[in-house]
Amino acid sequence: MESAKIKPEQLDLIVPHGTGNLADDIAEAAGIRGALGAAGEKIPVFPTKSMVSNTGSAAGAVDVVAACCAINDGIIPAAKNCENVNKECKLNIVKEPIKKKINYALCIGYTYGGQTAAIILKNED
Repeated sequence: MESAKIKPEQLDLIVPHGTGNLADDIAEAAGIRGALGAAGEKIPVFPTKSMVSNTGSAAGAVDVVAACCAINDGIIPAAKNCENVNKECKLNIVKEPIKKKINYALCIGYTYGGQTAAIILKNED
């Protein structure tokens, strides 16, 4: 966020790693809320793995492409198979498609080996 020179409130979309594993998702959600503060609970969250599963080493690229499509189309797709989100997640999981201009999108990825990365994409339109 510091490198991108933006505040959490400026984010319009979060694409988390979101494996669907309860413990992992709760930990990631806590990290998002910890890093973004109160904004972390309000920003729309679209977990791509809810639709395409975990694509392994391609997961980060899939997430970035999904965020770019959302930015380009002005539509955040609804998450699939997320009917029973754990209350501890406390994130704004998109249940119905949202039409909106997306200025900034945050994509997050990690591995069980300990590598973690995040990228902020900016709409240059």
